[in-house]
Amino acid sequence: MNQADHEESDKTVYRVTPRGLLWMVTAAVISCGDGATDAVDGQPDANDASAGDTLLFDLDADAVSDSGSADTAVDTTVAGDAASDASDTAATSDTAATSDGDAATPDTAADTTAADTTAVVDTAVVDTGADTSPDDTTPPGPLMFCDSSTSFDYEPLTATDWVGLPDDMWSVDSPTATTGLRLDVGPATPWFASQSSYFKPIYQGLSALDGWSTSGGVVLRFSAALGPLPSGAQASTTSDELLLVRVDDGSGARVPFELERFEGQRSIILRPMVPLVPGARYAAILTTAHTAADGGCVSPSPTLRSVLTGDATAPQLARLVPRFVEALEATGLAADAVSAAVVFTTQAILEPAMAAHADIQSRTYSWAAPPSCTPDGDNRRCVGAFTAFDYRTGGYLGDAPAPTAYTLPV
Repeated sequence: MNQADHEESDKTVYRVTPRGLLWMVTAAVISCGDGATDAVDGQPDANDASAGDTLLFDLDADAVSDSGSADTAVDTTVAGDAASDASDTAATSDTAATSDGDAATPDTAADTTAADTTAVVDTAVVDTGADTSPDDTTPPGPLMFCDSSTSFDYEPLTATDWVGLPDDMWSVDSPTATTGLRLDVGPATPWFASQSSYFKPIYQGLSALDGWSTSGGVVLRFSAALGPLPSGAQASTTSDELLLVRVDDGSGARVPFELERFEGQRSIILRPMVPLVPGARYAAILTTAHTAADGGCVSPSPTLRSVLTGDATAPQLARLVPRFVEALEATGLAADAVSAAVVFTTQAILEPAMAAHADIQSRTYSWAAPPSCTPDGDNRRCVGAFTAFDYRTGGYLGDAPAPTAYTLPV
């Protein structure tokens, strides 16, 4: 095989896979002619595809081989050129009378052989960005909770006193309540018996509510004194140590608060500087960024750790897990970045009142007993009664309207 009988071309195709990997495929297309004499013009044809060629590949500059067969679709239609056109050197047609080595009239029609279609080269930009596929992310390491002498002793199932309020731990699901829950504090509550006689009726009265106050303070109690903490509109909404945030809508919106301390600096009250949204869920969180008075971090209780990690098994605690997941997602905190936390739902305010108002307007009222009138000096005194309705449940307007009729003297 001489130089004239050999042509070689390297075509490199780059493809970008969805995994961001760059693969290179190199194909060497080799065409060898047999140097045989053209049957028509009697001249040697270096790329002739006549019998005896060892490889029948079309080197007609169209980047696609004819897969071992001569293309005859066009060249056989031109008078004077009866040979198979395996030696086209242009992608469309012969451009000179001698392109096939013959003297026949050159073919000027487009070459439409199926194998001559132009190959599409992948010219996409190589992916150089970070691969964020879940299976490529680095698995998280083991959680490293703070262990310190100062702690948040949250053990609601056994503790004889509470360490954080408000707290949805002290609620039950209620399909009739506007918020979907009702507070539940009473003699069965582990810490209820230790409360003073003055506060017991107040705590027990919470059970009429469908959530916690929209303006009340949040209390957290610790085993030892804490260090300096933020207070005021600016500091309380920028600190990474102590946060009051909305969590149910995923916004993590910070709520400004003023801070008060009591019980020898061991306990704190976060007093919101703006009303909380009714029927919403909030979290108060102390993080491991805080340094307690003894110079260490604040250690979360084993029970709080189990709720943060989703390992809690007791039904009352397992019910809290989704709420704490909300809190972590809304704040972007890792579970082991939390030293103390409570999550609570605020009570509905407008919805029950508006529902009762609409029901009142829809009713027709009449006298239950016709009024009777008697003279009273220069006036007349009339007494009657009509049927009215009470929209409260347990003395509290908080559920969907279920009015109870009663007779109201007037």
